Parts: sequence; C-alpha cells; structure tokens
Amino acid sequence: MATNEEPLSSGDALGALLEECRAAGAVFSEKVAFQLSEDAGVGVFAKDRVARGEVLMSVPYSLCISARAVSEHELLKEIFVDNPGLLNYPDEVLALGLIYAMKYNEAHPHELTVSAACPWALHVKTMPMTFNTPLYWAEPELERLRGHNIYHLTRMLKRQMLEDFRSIIAPIASNYPALFAGDGPVELDHYVWALSVVYSRALELERRGEVERCVVPVLDMVNHHPFLGLEPPATAAAADGAADGASVFQLATALGGAAAARDTFHYDEATDAMQLLAGREYCGALAAATSDASQWEEVFAVYGAYSDAKLLYSYGFVLPQGLNPFGGVDVYTKLQPTARAFERKQRVIDAVAGLRALGSRYDFVGTVQRGGAVAEELLGYVRVLQATDADLDELEQRLRMANATNTPRSVAAIAQAPLSPANEAATLRSLTELLLARARVEAAQEETRRLGELLLDEAVSAQDRELLALSVQCADRALLLAAVDRLRERLAALEQR
Repeated sequence: MATNEEPLSSGDALGALLEECRAAGAVFSEKVAFQLSEDAGVGVFAKDRVARGEVLMSVPYSLCISARAVSEHELLKEIFVDNPGLLNYPDEVLALGLIYAMKYNEAHPHELTVSAACPWALHVKTMPMTFNTPLYWAEPELERLRGHNIYHLTRMLKRQMLEDFRSIIAPIASNYPALFAGDGPVELDHYVWALSVVYSRALELERRGEVERCVVPVLDMVNHHPFLGLEPPATAAAADGAADGASVFQLATALGGAAAARDTFHYDEATDAMQLLAGREYCGALAAATSDASQWEEVFAVYGAYSDAKLLYSYGFVLPQGLNPFGGVDVYTKLQPTARAFERKQRVIDAVAGLRALGSRYDFVGTVQRGGAVAEELLGYVRVLQATDADLDELEQRLRMANATNTPRSVAAIAQAPLSPANEAATLRSLTELLLARARVEAAQEETRRLGELLLDEAVSAQDRELLALSVQCADRALLLAAVDRLRERLAALEQR
C-alpha cells in the first residue's frame, strides 16, 4: 500500500493533467490529494472527512483513452479504414493508441499541455513505463513460479504477444511511419508495455447500450484493497462454510464483507462521466480538513474480487499476508482418448455446457476455493471420468430426462449428484491425487521457510519478486491441501456407511 510522502507539485505531469482535466469538465474533490509512494506509485488520500458513497472524482468519457477515441482520431483513423478488422479487437486498438502517445511523447518530451495531435499524451506521461507483472520478470525470477498457473499463462501470453506484434503492430508501424516517429522504431517492448497498461488500468463500463473498456485519467491511479483499507471482517468463516459443489461463479460471492468494484467505480449516464465513489468513510475523526499528511487516509478502490494470483498476474502485486479474502486455484483434468468408454464419456461431457467448457477458462476464480470447496464443474467432470458402464447408463438417463422435461442440461441436473457409492469413492480418490500432485508438497517446507524469512526481513520490499512468487505458491498450496483434507473426510464418511 502507498505511504505518505511529499505531495506532488502542480508543475509536473500529474499537476498539468489535473489542470487540463478540470478545464475539460472533470471534477476532483477538494477533500483528496495525490501523493507518491515507494511501492504503489501515486496514491489518492483523503485529507478531510469523506462519507461513504461520496463522489470524489468525475472524469468525462471524452477524456478517456477508449477504442472509439483512438479509432476516430483524425490522425489515426486511416489505420482503421485500411484495417477494419482491428475494430473487433479493442485491446489492440487501445494498445495502438498508447504506443502512438508514447512515441509522441518521445518527440515532445517537455510538452505539458493537451495537444490535438495526441489528446492523451499527457495522460500517458503520468503512467509507469514498466510494471512488476511476471511479463517483466527475468527467466530465473519467472522460474520461481514454475508449476503455478501464472507461469504457464505468462509463457502463453508472451508467445501470443510476439505473434501479434509481428503480424499486426509492426506492419502498421512500418506502414504509417510518420505516426510512430519518436526515438526509434516501434519495438516489442512498446507493445508489451501498452497491453500491460490496458490489462492493469482499463475499466469496463456500459455506455449507451454498449460494453467497452477505457483507461480513465487520474482514476487509474487509485490503489486496490478489497476492504478499502479496513480490517477484514470474518470472511474466512464464510469461505470455509462454502459447500462443495457450489458454482465457480458463485463461490467468490460467498465471502461476506468485501466491497465490489461497482462500489467504487461508477459510470454516470447523466453526465457521461466515470466516477470514483468512496467505498467507506474516511478521516472520520477529523473535524476539518488538515494539511498534516500524517493524518490523511489512503482512498482505495476495488478492482474486483481478485485472489493474490490474479493481482500478481494482472497488476504486479499481492496483498499483505492474511488480508485477501479471495482465493481460488484453477485445477482441471481431461478425458484422454485412451480412456475406457471414451466415446460415451465424451458425448456426456459435450452435452453438458459446464463440463464441456471446463479447462478452457483460466480466470483465477478457481475450481478449488478457499476453505477447501471444490466446484461442481470439477466434481462432475471427474465423476464422468471414473464412470463405469452402469454409471454411464445413469448419466445418459439423466440427459434423457432433462431433454424430456425441457430442463437445462446443467452440471447440477446431470453430474452433481453422486452416480453410485463406488463412483463417488473413485472420484474422491482421483481428485485427492490430482490436488496433491498440483500442490507440490515436496517443496512446501522449503518454500514456507523462505517466505517466512522474507516477510520478517524489513529490507525486503513488498515488490520483491521472490516474495511475490512464494506468496502465491504458498497461498495456492494451502487452498489445495485444505481441499484434500475435505475430500479425505468425505471419503472416510462414505466408507463408513
């Protein structure tokens, strides 16, 4: 989290951006100030009493970096006339706009006003030019994440970025050299930076019936905290009480007390502006505004119900130990062509959307959740994998009943209920083995010991990459082993019947 240091002066890029935004209709409450911090860049702080729900910032949509703004800009629209297919990929459009602004700033390093030639260049000057996400980690640093989903997703993303840069970005930069003239040619690093900005700073909003993403000046500086800086309520108990078989889309909401993104980021249709709302009361003890920065409180936003793994992958940080109520591990398995009764099992999987889609989604919500809950999709899938001919007869009968009664062929209707005692026992044993392999228990003792050393070392920054890697590895292992314990308990109870 950010720390109180000297306020930013009005002469720098942020001060100039605030002035230009105000001149264009943005409103920033006099109750907030902007400060630099060592670990979190710029933070937003309350210096006077703020009520929950109070509007602290309001920034017109016209000032945002959006796919619409980029594709309709007078100097850039030719690119999209010549390449209309790009409009189907808004992240690529945003990335091109950001690269254009970066190169414009290279050519105009001292410009601190908004130019018609590049309306968002000043905004880009306030952005970090590097990130602490695993995309930026050196190979030895990334190796500390081996075995974790982040490791595989980062490698996949790097390959995809390289392919897209070569096939999309580099040819466009070459075909329109005057638009991307700066200190040198457009490089892969520029594209990686631009997409990192999109992934970490773009907000989603529904505007005039369309859902779009945009990067909002100044609002993109607010730091994340799921409880908006308050001590967490008793969310662990809520998570631990979540039942096995709950949907992966419902498990996250089983945690009571954490604020949602909509509690802090809001699109106001009446003013066509993005707003920052106070998710809670700040500086409640103050009788009046103070210039004493030691009494200020940082104002937080909620990016989403994100686990530390998601925060590290997309934003490059994790929350301090014990403060994140959200956690989930994406664990999947797959029916192999060599499996007995492969064709019958595959037909069942294909007939149930929740099973068919399993393994294609890595969203960090997880099929294994905090408290050891296992999602119904994963349980159902393994039941099919372990099915005997008699079990498959039962599954096919359930499908016929669903069709006859026009019941949706959901996991709950088809594969949530046990098929037979033997199938359930085989399912629980198979899942236990799968989760133990994923937990890498052989590394537990050393990784836990090293994480403890780093947490106790005051010289180690919260952005230390070994600390970040070990934090997510140990957190995921704890979730997986909690699930193993619950599966073993269920198996023991089943065998006693």
